[in-house]
This record gives sequence, C-alpha cells and structure tokens, in this order.
Amino acid sequence: MTHRKNCAMPWLAALLSGWLAATGLARAQMIELRSNDSIQGGMVLLRDIAHSPNALPETWRDREIVKAPQPGEPAQVSLTMIAAALNQYQDMRHVVLRGEAHLSLQRAGTLLAAEKLHAAVRAFAGAQPPWQDAELHIECEPSDIEIPASELEPEIRVLSMTSGERPNYYRFSAEIATSGGSSVRIVDVSAKVEPMQKVWVAARQLARGHVLEAQDLDVLWLSPDAAQNFLSGEEPVFGLEANRDIRARQPLAPHFLVPPINARRGDTVNVVAMRGGLQVALRATALANGRRGERIMCMNETSRRRFLVRLTDVREATVDF
Repeated sequence: MTHRKNCAMPWLAALLSGWLAATGLARAQMIELRSNDSIQGGMVLLRDIAHSPNALPETWRDREIVKAPQPGEPAQVSLTMIAAALNQYQDMRHVVLRGEAHLSLQRAGTLLAAEKLHAAVRAFAGAQPPWQDAELHIECEPSDIEIPASELEPEIRVLSMTSGERPNYYRFSAEIATSGGSSVRIVDVSAKVEPMQKVWVAARQLARGHVLEAQDLDVLWLSPDAAQNFLSGEEPVFGLEANRDIRARQPLAPHFLVPPINARRGDTVNVVAMRGGLQVALRATALANGRRGERIMCMNETSRRRFLVRLTDVREATVDF
C-alpha cells in the first residue's frame, strides 16, 4: 500500500508518474480521496471517502476503514491510518492512495435519543398480558440508530415482541417515522424486561429499639437484582424492633430488624403447658430478658422451681416437652 499527498504542480505529477513506472507501481490502481466528507452510519466505508466511488471495483466499495465519529463530533483520519486499514485486504496491497495527509470526517444525522426508545418499549411491554398494571424494570441495549439531523422529534411505535435467547430478554420490532412521514424505518431493539419488586423503606428516621408501626414504613419499587438484599414489601414486619438507627428512605435489610423483647427480667409471664390432652396454666417470673421465639429461664411463683419456657408473645410463653 502506497499513499501520496495531493500533487498540485505539473512537474510533481510528472515526477510521481516517473517514480511509479520505475518502481513497478504504474499498473497499480490509484484511489484519490476527498479532503472532507459527511458520513452516514457507524463505519467509514471506502466509497464514503473515495473521490470517484463508482470507479472502484464493486467488491471494494463497502470495505470498512475506521469507526465513524459520533454525530456532531468531527474527526481527523490520517492517510496512514486509511492505508493500514486497506492493507489487511490481500487484493489492495498495491493500491496507491492520493490525497491530503489528513481527511476531515463528520457524521451526518444524529443518534436517536435512548430515552425515547426506552419509553416506546415500556409503553408496549406494559400493555402485554403478563405485565399489565405491573411496575417494570426495562434495560434497552445500546443502539446506534441514526435519524436526519433536521428530524429532532421522530415518532416511535413498537409493533411486536419476541423472546430473546437470554432469560428475561426480548426483541422488539419498532417503527421509526420522521415528522411528516418523510422517512419510515423498521428497527430491532433488544431489551431486558422484568417485573419490579417492592421493598420496605423507612418513611422517617427510626432510632434503635423502635418497634415498627404502619406509619413508620413506605414501599419502594426496585429491579429484582437490586431488591434481593432487602425485605420484600409483602413480608410482615410490623411489631419488629429496629436493632440499629435507620435513615429516612433507607431500604430495610433483614438484619436491621429483630423480634421485640417479649419479657424482661422480673416480669410475670403467663405460661401454658400442654401434654397430650392436658393443658396447665401457671404464672412464673422471668429470670432474663427474651424476644419472641427465644427460650428463657423462669421461676414458678408457687413452687419456686425453675424451668425453661419459649416466649410466644408479650409476657406469654409455652413449655416444650
């Protein structure tokens, strides 16, 4: 691959022709490049920068050179970079490039706003039977969809949805129409769609030792991945005790809460003992603090005998035989 700067003077052109003949490259095809151009699409193709693209062999025209610049961000591409890109093709290693040392490229049009595409996918998915009236977590995969620079408000309508190859991923077919209907395209968009899950959050700041009531809590919708470490909004938590200070709007993790203390040392506990069809009720004095479900030692107020009980509620317990 050989590249040459533009020769404007006759004597330089004659010198170049003589050099090509001397080096055996006179039979090589010369491609003259434009000094600047406007690019469509995500890649710069040879036909985009060639001065006479129709003169190129048909198999050469769509060969990729470099990635196109972002819309609205002009970029400089060197002749050396273009030569290196074309040199990977076996049938182009003797091509001679002729042009400026650097080409100025600008991408025509603008990328379709991701939020508009996301809104269209959400509207369509939310109307489907599995997800009607559900809060959805949607992640659209990055797209490189261009629209004309003059069309800032295209209309997007999702037409259909099919299951993707990965779990919870779907492929949406969308129609993109520019204003006035001057251009209509059908594009495919891949997106992850999952029903969101609600978790408990503190409605206000809660101090350690506070026993939860309805007015203390609110719910927050999170994606399944984000929700897995917190208490589900379906789980009963009223009456549990905060074992740490909790900030307002902080999601509740399981280890933030413990059962409340049902009996304190010195409290009188009503104990029910059942064995077979026999039920015996007695009063005992708690000899330690305990929470619901825990076992503590108590003393029979009549016989003064000590025995273990399992707390079932506030100052209520049972004996497990």
